[in-house]
Order: sequence, then C-alpha cells, then structure tokens
Amino acid sequence: MTEHFTRLLGLFQDRDSDQAIIENVTANIAFRGANFWALVFSILVASVGLNVNSTAVVIGAMLISPLMGPIMGIGLGVGTFDFSLIKKAALSLGIATVASVLTSGLYFWLSPLKEATAEITARTSPTLFDVLIAFFGGLAGMVGSTTKIKGNVIPGVAIATALMPPLCTVGFELSQGNWPAMAGAMYLFFINSIMISLAALIVVRLLGLPRRTYIEPGRAGAVTRYVWLVVMLTVLPSVYLAYRLIQETIFERNAKRFLKEQFDRPQSMVLDRVLTYHPDSSHIRVYLLGQGLSADSLKKIRLLLPAYELPRTRLTVVQGADYFRASEGEKLLSSTAGRPDNDRRTRTELLVLDQQPPAAASPDVPALLRELRTLRPDIEQAAYKPMLYFRANAEQADTLPTLLLRTTRRYRPAEEQQLKLFLQTRLQKDTLMIHFYR
Repeated sequence: MTEHFTRLLGLFQDRDSDQAIIENVTANIAFRGANFWALVFSILVASVGLNVNSTAVVIGAMLISPLMGPIMGIGLGVGTFDFSLIKKAALSLGIATVASVLTSGLYFWLSPLKEATAEITARTSPTLFDVLIAFFGGLAGMVGSTTKIKGNVIPGVAIATALMPPLCTVGFELSQGNWPAMAGAMYLFFINSIMISLAALIVVRLLGLPRRTYIEPGRAGAVTRYVWLVVMLTVLPSVYLAYRLIQETIFERNAKRFLKEQFDRPQSMVLDRVLTYHPDSSHIRVYLLGQGLSADSLKKIRLLLPAYELPRTRLTVVQGADYFRASEGEKLLSSTAGRPDNDRRTRTELLVLDQQPPAAASPDVPALLRELRTLRPDIEQAAYKPMLYFRANAEQADTLPTLLLRTTRRYRPAEEQQLKLFLQTRLQKDTLMIHFYR
C-alpha cells in the first residue's frame, strides 16, 4: 500500500538506493573537522548579518550552515527505529545549538551595535506560518536527499527554513538579557527542528526504508503516538500566536483606514501615529499638525471607531502645544537640512512646537506638490509652515521655514539628500527644514 502510494506520488522516480539515502542523510550529522568550522563561520556570518540588518548576508549564512544534517538524521532515526542514530543526531544537534548560542552571544556582547534590528525582531514571535514553512521545507529537503539528482533543493530548503538566524537571535537576546525575546527565538528554532524532523520521518515511512531494529507493533505504535504528541505540543502555541498576528494585522489595517478618512484634512495633517494592539483595549495615538480639532469634533470622531471595526480602541489626539505634554515626551523631527549642524540629533537636543511664528512668505504649496509628484510620484502630501525650533537649555527659539513631505515609502538617505538640495534651490531658502514621514 505504501509503495503503491509513493509510486503514485512519483517519489520512486530517480530514487537513490536505500543505503545511498541513509548515507546522504547521515554524512552530515557529526560536527567535527570541516563541519564544525563551517558551523562556526556560518554562526559568525549570520550574527554580522543580523547585527547590520543585511538580508543578503543572513541568506549567505543559511546556505553554508550544516544544521540541517542532525535534524534530518533524527527524523531518519525515528522512521527506521535506529535508536543509536537518534542519540547520535540529537547529541550533535545539542552541541551545535549550544555552540551557536555561545558564539553569537559572545559576538553580540563584543559588538558596539546593540540595537535590535528588523532582522532580529522578526525572529522573536513565531506563528503557525513558520510551522508550515518548516514542514513543507523539510519535505522538500528530504525528498531532495532521496534522489540521484540533487539540484538546488537543499540550498533552497536551507534558506526557507532559516535554522541559523533564530539561534543567533537567541545569542543576541542573551547578551542583552532580554529573556522573553530569547524564548521566542528559541521557540522558532524548536519549531523548525521538530517540523523538519517530522517531514523527514514521513518521507522515510512513505519510501519504506528498512527498520534497523525490530520492535513489536505495540511499541512501534507508542513511538508514533509520542512523536505526534511532541508535534501537537509544539504547534499549539504557534496557532495562538498566528491568531494574534492576524488580529493585529486587521486592527492596523482598520486603524490606518480610520486615520486616512477622518484626519486627512486640508488644514491639518497627521505628523505621526502610534498603533498599539491589545485584544481587550487597543490604542491609537495621533500627532496632528496644523489647524487643531475642537472637543466636539474629536468626540464625533471617537464615536465612529466601532464603524471601522475598532470597538475596544482608545483614541488620543496630540495637537498644537500638547506636543510638550505628550506622555511619550517631547516630539522630535530628526531629518534636517540647510543648517551648519546637519547631523541626526538625539531625542532631547531639538524640540519642535507647532505654534504660529511671525508671518513669512509661503510658496504655492499645491503647485509645488504637483511639481514634486512629477519627480517623485510616491510623495502624496505636502505642508509648509514657518515653525519655532527650541533647543534644550537655549533662551531663544529659531524661526525656520519647514516643509513636511508624506511619502508612501521610506526614502534612502541619498534620496532624501538629493531632494533636499533640489527644494532648497527651488524655493531659494538655505535654511529650509525638510521632514519626511510615512
């Protein structure tokens, strides 16, 4: 029955012999010699990639990582009841895990870059989708290991299942003492390992590889039940996390639609927004620039929240001089141009107050926006206003012309600088301050 099913699936097409399949899988289980150094170097490459937020470098680390070997070896051992192989593969995986965490932890402890990049934070909250990626990737990897023509299946699986980056993330969070995030990254690695082993076990059973040890049918059934119990215990938390992710995505989508339709007004614009999701009480915080909204207007806007499927959401609007009373602290606009000290400033060095300074000649903003959109179609809104800039410990404020540009994507620094130079020349204002936001 199993053989007929595998022939129907085409798993016997270009299939290696049983012995060749076992040798292909077991050849990369032990971590010694070249395998050990490949592991160490891939750890360091992945750590550097995560540290500088480089996706390309992280992908390169995944390609040279030998972690797939012992994980697939565990699946092969369970499928053929080769308990010595299971012990050997589990020991190798344990050594590789400890070595990876310690090496990456040491690197991040010595590294001057201590900030958690997007590549790092993306690997601290696994969901059911990570389970599916690991399982299907494991199936592809095991099928690739059983054929005579290997192709590029194994490298592709190494990239898709991403075994090394979660371990390096564990090392980073360990160096920072962030235990919840470290647990999340370790859980992602555990998910990948379990699901790849399960995929290998399924392919081994479908191919009917011979058992290395004869055990009674009752004991074989017990082993199978234990395997599925471990799988269920691994998957269940990820189902809840996936549900939370979906609910948070829906909340952010509805909140953005609410902000666009209710706060996109001719005399004011949303300078910044903070969306905080919680199942029981979410929060939308809006920083509004320009003409303020009255208490009655805000009350009417809040009554519209349920219509946007935001029933348990609190709305806070920070506008005008309220910037200085905001609970997050002083509002900072960091992208500057046309000043001698044109560097990126710290949170307490430059304060901006939306207050009407002395009158100054204003450019034709609608015409300027049309002109800008011919150059940059992703600029969707512009606002111009002379603004008062306060420095910490300074007695007087500077009044500077300020242009705010709302874009649909984040500009690279070189793109920002090029556009700033153009606008300074176009508006003939050497002290023009320009702020980009999304």
